[in-house]
Amino acid sequence: MSENTSETQYIKSNIGQMTDHVINVIIDECRKQHNRDKVYNGVVEPLVNEVTQKLYPYIITVSLLYMLVLSLIIIILYMMIKKNKN
Repeated sequence: MSENTSETQYIKSNIGQMTDHVINVIIDECRKQHNRDKVYNGVVEPLVNEVTQKLYPYIITVSLLYMLVLSLIIIILYMMIKKNKN
C-alpha cells in the first residue's frame, strides 16, 4: 500500500516538472517578436475587425439614442425653466 502511494507521489511531482518546463517553453516562444507578430496578424487583428464590423451598427444606434435622450432632457429642462419664469 505504501509502495503505491510513493509511486503516485513520484508521478505527480514528475508531471509538475514537465508542466513547468512546457509552460516555460511556451512563455519563451511567446516573447519572440516574430511569434507575437504571427499571433497579432493571424488572430488578434482579424478577430477585432470581425467584432468591430458586427458591433458597428449597434454602437451607432446606441450613440444616436443617447444623443436623442440628451436632447430631450435639455428641451424638457428648458421648458420647465421657461414655465417657472412665467
